[in-house]
Amino acid sequence: MIVSDSVFTRAQLRVCRDVIYRNSQSFFLSSLLLPPDVRACAWAIYGFCRIADDLIDGQPDRGDLHQSLSRLHSRLDEVYSGRPRTLLDSAFASFVEHYALPRSIPDCLLDGFATDVNGVEFADERQLIEYSFKVASTVGLMIVYAMEPELKADRKLVLTRACDLGIAMQLTNIARDMGADLKNGRVYFPLSWTLRHGFDLDSVKGGSPRFSQAEALIARDLIAFSDRHYASAVEGIELLPSRCRPAISAALYVYSAINGRIKANEYDSISSRAVVPLSSKLAMVLKAYLKHAPVNSRPTSFSPGPSDEIIESFLFRLGLLNSGLVSGRSSLGV
Repeated sequence: MIVSDSVFTRAQLRVCRDVIYRNSQSFFLSSLLLPPDVRACAWAIYGFCRIADDLIDGQPDRGDLHQSLSRLHSRLDEVYSGRPRTLLDSAFASFVEHYALPRSIPDCLLDGFATDVNGVEFADERQLIEYSFKVASTVGLMIVYAMEPELKADRKLVLTRACDLGIAMQLTNIARDMGADLKNGRVYFPLSWTLRHGFDLDSVKGGSPRFSQAEALIARDLIAFSDRHYASAVEGIELLPSRCRPAISAALYVYSAINGRIKANEYDSISSRAVVPLSSKLAMVLKAYLKHAPVNSRPTSFSPGPSDEIIESFLFRLGLLNSGLVSGRSSLGV
């Protein structure tokens, strides 16, 4: 049943719900634990980001990719000028207007897509994290805006840990999709890793990658890097509004379980793609609900995250640590 609120129409919610339901059972199941107002925002955010991602991934020709990216910038212009052309974009526009989402955040997301368009080439781990921030942490930042009126903790820490979760999930994506990406000639891991593990970059040009020890070691490094960010993100969940913690925890459980599947498959993401069964996803959603629903405590100390310096530099660049969550209603006390 679709119930609208003062921000979204029933038609907007219906189209957003259908997009997330078709494309990600993991996120859809987790979103059901969100309170209705935040869930509606999450669906609107996912809808815009999903369609944007599909426009880039679905274009094999470089010229078409540039046209798609240009169209995405135009769509974002229409959203922020209050002239969206589609129902999905109108839902995102409603979110942007009501929560005063800074344009810098979705612009950063599109900068990440530009990396895909212009050619992926990461020299080192820092560039991998920067890319992951752009294409994934920006989504987490948008979700934080949906919760912003209730946030009472150190918002700098909330933002940083939300970014950790986005980075962790993106690293999981890269590890899971390694086979498909290599077939398409895309290498989403650093050149320094290929040298360290003896990965043959020329093998990608053939379009038929074969699993080897080099791929296993690279997948292992991706999973280890991802797990460190998941561990850091767990701390941030306890700083969220209590009614939002079960859903974010469920998303973390379900997505990090992909890492476990890859490990169990001896880090082979070439021969097969790791999948978490629906029954396991449901069990993890229930676990998240039972763990967080009755709890209202907050941790008193926090450990440094694995990418705090990179994340904070981005947050300053986006204007999120200069004057807080630039929403016109409150600011970060940093």
